[in-house]
Amino acid sequence: MLGAFYFYEYRGGSEDAYYGVEAMYTTGPLTLEAYVSILDSIGSSFGFTIYGVDARYDVNNRFGILAGAATTPDGGSSHLYAGIAYDVSDALTVEARYGQNIDSGGHYDVIWLAFSYSFGGDAKLFGPRDFGTIFPAY
Repeated sequence: MLGAFYFYEYRGGSEDAYYGVEAMYTTGPLTLEAYVSILDSIGSSFGFTIYGVDARYDVNNRFGILAGAATTPDGGSSHLYAGIAYDVSDALTVEARYGQNIDSGGHYDVIWLAFSYSFGGDAKLFGPRDFGTIFPAY
């Protein structure tokens, strides 16, 4: 499956637009996602590209193992994570992740707990691509 996305975010006095393309491939219990995103800081010349991958391996019909990574081309910022997901129902999922943000300032541990609800049931959707999800703790 192929997709495109656009996301606008106002945070801390700055306005940012994210846009990009993404692909998803599922084979048996394994789902892989890959994306390229451009962050454009509105009103300034600041911006960069983000490359990322996410994976989920379904151990059974409710429980999955997660892993992923995102980075900027110059290696200035990266995020790596591993975690677990539990599908409470076809629409409700709980995820717990541990990861690290890595940049020129050092390494930052990140613990993530997320609840997501998909309106419309068990449709296969791409993961979120906002900055706070790709690079948590910034």
